[in-house]
Amino acid sequence: MRQFTMANASPQRRGGRAQGAGTRDVLAADIASVLSGTTVVECLARRAEEADVKAFSVESLDAPCVSLTVGEMLVQVSRAAQGMSRLGLRARDRAMIVLPTGVDFVLCFWGTLFAGATPVPAYPPVGMHQLPAFREKLARMAAVVSARLIIMPEMLRTLLAAEGTPTLAAAALVTPEEVWQAADGGEAASVTLPSGDDLALIQFSSGSTGDPRAVCLTHRNILTNMRAFLSRMRMQLGDVCVSWLPMYHDMGLIGTMMGAFLSRTELVLIPPTDFLRRPALWLEMMGKYRATVSVAPQFAYNLCVRKVDPATLPGVDLSNLRVVLNGAEPIDARGVAVFQRQFRALGLRAGVVTPCYGLAEGTLAASMRSPGQRVRTFSLASDGSSSATKLVCVGRPMNDTEIRIRGPRGAWLDDGSIGEICLRGPAVATGYLGVDGLQPATDRNGWLATGDLGFLDEGELFVTGRLKDLIIMGGRNVYPQDIEAAAAEVPGLRPGRIAAFGIAEPDRATEVLVLLAEFTDAARESAASAASMLRQRLRTRFAVTPYDIMLLRRGQIPLTTSGKIRRSQARLDYQRGAFANPVYHARMPMDRWR
Repeated sequence: MRQFTMANASPQRRGGRAQGAGTRDVLAADIASVLSGTTVVECLARRAEEADVKAFSVESLDAPCVSLTVGEMLVQVSRAAQGMSRLGLRARDRAMIVLPTGVDFVLCFWGTLFAGATPVPAYPPVGMHQLPAFREKLARMAAVVSARLIIMPEMLRTLLAAEGTPTLAAAALVTPEEVWQAADGGEAASVTLPSGDDLALIQFSSGSTGDPRAVCLTHRNILTNMRAFLSRMRMQLGDVCVSWLPMYHDMGLIGTMMGAFLSRTELVLIPPTDFLRRPALWLEMMGKYRATVSVAPQFAYNLCVRKVDPATLPGVDLSNLRVVLNGAEPIDARGVAVFQRQFRALGLRAGVVTPCYGLAEGTLAASMRSPGQRVRTFSLASDGSSSATKLVCVGRPMNDTEIRIRGPRGAWLDDGSIGEICLRGPAVATGYLGVDGLQPATDRNGWLATGDLGFLDEGELFVTGRLKDLIIMGGRNVYPQDIEAAAAEVPGLRPGRIAAFGIAEPDRATEVLVLLAEFTDAARESAASAASMLRQRLRTRFAVTPYDIMLLRRGQIPLTTSGKIRRSQARLDYQRGAFANPVYHARMPMDRWR
């Protein structure tokens, strides 16, 4: 939390406070009317008059497209609510939704809400190698939220039964098929509709610096942030949103799925695994549906630049895109510029990619630039570095949200000073749910300490990193994001799959740098060459020398549910020797390290 030199800066001293822009963002009256209810259930139910309007479609590589109108969706959501009620779900109970992106997830999620209960989305394992860890995590999550039902595919339930599932307390494991069967028999179950202050959603935080936490959001939290979010994006009737983001994370769940339904926006869902298999699918679907809105983290833009040649997409037209949000991980100004330049041939307009910042504890979005603005950057020159880091502005606070920067001793900092980003406002979560009950997420004055580092300039926010991820080497602050970005330029190292962290070296009263990276080439000779290039690059650019470099095979770097690097977990795995048989491993003797 130091004062840094900012090139091209003329910061105005305003006591480190920024507040939402208020009346400058105007939400269309017809959309605002849909969001005028006190619960998300009431808001969605108001769309019943649009029975013939298309609500959403699911496009995938391995199955035909499936589409539902608003009328069809509401009928099936009511059926899901009845089915779950008959399976024992009561008002204010919790139902975990462990389903892949698709029709069943959407209907069971909203069905839980229409039953007066609280949905808890959780991601299913993507392969058999994840099953043991998933089984243990599922048991912990179910215990924390006191789940009544856990809805999952039959195949996953069978696998868990075969492996010997840990106790899931009072939870019943059911499949979507069993929900539909229960809906078709017996008398209608009575349903208690929620109120604005009732719990609407429990979403687990991404866990980038520790174990995920069960974040509790009320209907009021969600609708407050949704109004601000849709207003800042200038949503209009007739908008179409295409998204491949996972449904268990705030941007995919609230920002696209819930946001689209509540703002009368047609939604097109793509399974995340299909996007990873074929990134061009995202661009093709945006062209096919004449999408106006989408969202993705930085790695998706980089992946499209590397894997998609616009010449291979004849007829794809991206000229309808008005805003594509970029958030959830550090934003690379150069990567944004290259993406927009590369796909200009498909009609992509300048200024479409829009930076934003948010977190689960803030419901969704805490700050966002206005769509269409050019990317604003600051060059941060940290001590000891021969080159500056270019940070991307993530905009002004959302309406009704305050942002301030707190120093290490608790004092509020002036503009231009880096410290911990703190939020306050009605969209901030009620608290964290644990085995001991609900714990507050804020201090006594309503401030949420995000754990993120950043600074304010002219009322706009710049994020510099994570508080717990800072590496302190000889009294210098070294940002792992800078190290990882430089490492990503080395051929063979996978961008977005690189973890830099510090470990304590007590004899020297400092930390040493460890770097883990997934490597694309199994040849040890090329790995040694890449490691040598990496060392030289870090010495030249940051005047740091890694104590240890491990080049790993694909899939070994731990990630959060939203695809961010879990540096704390990577450090723990490293210290307990979990990375067996690396492609390359070279630890520098401590007497040579400096």
